[in-house]
Amino acid sequence: MKKLDVNDLMIGNWIKHDPSEWSYRNNDNVDLGNIYFQWEDRDWVALGECTLSIEALSAIPLTEEILLKCEGSLFIGYKHFKSYNIKGMEINFIDDKWIEYVSCVEIKYLHELQNIYYWRTKKHLQIKL
Repeated sequence: MKKLDVNDLMIGNWIKHDPSEWSYRNNDNVDLGNIYFQWEDRDWVALGECTLSIEALSAIPLTEEILLKCEGSLFIGYKHFKSYNIKGMEINFIDDKWIEYVSCVEIKYLHELQNIYYWRTKKHLQIKL
């Protein structure tokens, strides 16, 4: 799992923490043993009454399930590979990689998708984790 660099994150990016290291309170965003939450600060994260460092966090891999939670719609055109339209931004699955169509940039993690979407639209990508 990729460890995060704070320089890769923008406020509002979704990231995850494995709760096996500690537990702080009930959380509605628990999925498969991971806690998903949005980044709020460059140096530390406050979760309930606890804080944790950037070293305890990891990126959320980009998957088809995540793309659908971003309100993406799947289409397979003449290209014969999977493509998702996320509010006008095309993400293609080519050679086992997610590629943003316009910039031809590989996207491995959800926070990268969020950042590219923001840079292109100046709006935050709405995600229903």
